[in-house]
Amino acid sequence: MKRKMLLIPLVLLLAISLVACAAPAPTPTPAPAPAPAPAPAPAPAPVPKPTPPEEVEVFPTKAITLIQPFSVGGGTDRVSRVISAYSEAGTDVPIRVVAMPGGGAAEGSLFVAGAEPDGYTLLSISESLIILPLYRGELGFTIDDFEPICRFISVQYAINVHPDAPWDTLQEFIADAKENPGKFTFGSTVGTATHMAVEGFLMAAGVEVKLVPFTGGGPAVAALMGQHIDMCMQTLGTSLPYIDDGVIRGLAFSQERIEGYDIPTIREAGIDYEVIMWRGLFAPKGTPEEVIETLSDIFESILESEGCVKFLKKLGEAPVFLPHEEFREQVAKESERLVPVVAAVKAKE
Repeated sequence: MKRKMLLIPLVLLLAISLVACAAPAPTPTPAPAPAPAPAPAPAPAPVPKPTPPEEVEVFPTKAITLIQPFSVGGGTDRVSRVISAYSEAGTDVPIRVVAMPGGGAAEGSLFVAGAEPDGYTLLSISESLIILPLYRGELGFTIDDFEPICRFISVQYAINVHPDAPWDTLQEFIADAKENPGKFTFGSTVGTATHMAVEGFLMAAGVEVKLVPFTGGGPAVAALMGQHIDMCMQTLGTSLPYIDDGVIRGLAFSQERIEGYDIPTIREAGIDYEVIMWRGLFAPKGTPEEVIETLSDIFESILESEGCVKFLKKLGEAPVFLPHEEFREQVAKESERLVPVVAAVKAKE
């Protein structure tokens, strides 16, 4: 009995052990997942480097071309070349002069009218630019196709004959021309300021003298020297060097006497007539206003330089400068004045 009592606890203990072994093992609690690493902070945007200011092209940066639409050797050509020679007084770029004669100054004028309006192709001319379209009609341009830049010169004329001509005074020439209407000739470029100046004188004097056309003042003077024409009226810049050399003779100046010359004025000869010519610079229409102003300043500096003034005075064409705005006003007034003058010349023809 006692032995049985001892076995019972052993059996119970063995049963408990077996049950324990048969029970499923407890599921271990999973360890918490590690927190995701924080996303890297975005790289700072690169600080933009300051953009250097664009270099502004300062006009002018290349050579400037002056087209003068008459033959080499005339007044416009000579004045233009003197200005070119002293260009360093106003600018660091060269100023080139190109003679482009033809069509009584029409070809060179038309070329500039159609040029790029950038200030690098300019026209050096007189009031012929106003007269040509009025006198000859459709040429492909009018004064309105140009922008006045500045005036270089305001100069008078000389009435010239050959040294062997039979007239010692202007009065003698007029008297002979009145007795022989249409016998004598004068040379000029047709439709130019000089042409209108001569025609105005002839009308005031009441004489008829035939026109022989030339491409510029230089060829007209050469023809006078060769006695192929009887008279020519040219500006002092064209006339005085030849008068000084004794190859032509001046009968009268068109406005006032000049020191050192025993030559009277047209008025002193009893003719109520006085005339001058101006020479100036024009750009194609559409050229920026700031470029026009810069060009006006450049040429003012050149024309005020000592060397340029001295040389032009020797030519009888001392600078009488007018800046852009004032020259524009003068051109407008001259345009109004010349309309009836040109009409009268055309009617006479």
